[in-house]
Amino acid sequence: SDSLGRMIMDELHADQVETGHVNIVDGLRSGYSTLLLAPTGERSILVFHGGSTQFNKEELDISHVDADWMYLSTFTGNYEVLEYLLQAAQQKNIKVAFNPGKGELADPERLKSIFRYLTILSLNKEEMQVLYPGETPADLARAAHKDVPFVVVTDGPNGVAVFVEASTNNVTRTASNVRSYFNKCLGSLGTTGCLQFVFEHKAVFEIKADKLNEDDFTLLMIDAGADDVVLEDGFFTVTAP
Repeated sequence: SDSLGRMIMDELHADQVETGHVNIVDGLRSGYSTLLLAPTGERSILVFHGGSTQFNKEELDISHVDADWMYLSTFTGNYEVLEYLLQAAQQKNIKVAFNPGKGELADPERLKSIFRYLTILSLNKEEMQVLYPGETPADLARAAHKDVPFVVVTDGPNGVAVFVEASTNNVTRTASNVRSYFNKCLGSLGTTGCLQFVFEHKAVFEIKADKLNEDDFTLLMIDAGADDVVLEDGFFTVTAP
């Protein structure tokens, strides 16, 4: 309810953005970020989280939300709220794009445990190296792709590589459409298949454990040709060729 918050709401209204789900809390200041850009293209981001550190589950009920996508930024390490939102999104078949922050990266193993809920993961090179081994964005993207279907790794002034995989009955038309989107954002499209070596196609099945015996089920899946079987939070994740 501060002046910055009112300005943000005015901008959203001017852009005809629906604000019915915005929570306005008295007594807290709105969060904001300041970008410092060097002549070399390197940038630093100074963040004041403000009221965004005060999230609680009761204020984030999405049971009435009808959306295809949900974009999540940092919750400053508040995994209780983060996991609640991710589970709620999964129940409503909402795809999630997530850009974790320093608070989440402070606990790498717990952060990686929630990747099974994500469709897109976005981090810079240094942040991704906290989670996976690799010296180049391509190496890091390949490592993270085992846990998340789509991975974006940025590298400062060197830009960002985006891997696009499309199913189509008209390759020429699809390539032209994808190229147009990149051109609009001052990007460029590489040749078809130029990044294919970076990734491996895998089938991933998520099966509710219920009363399944872990050892028996794991052996059954391995015998059937599975590469890996992991039991976590009441679900088996089966990876296959």
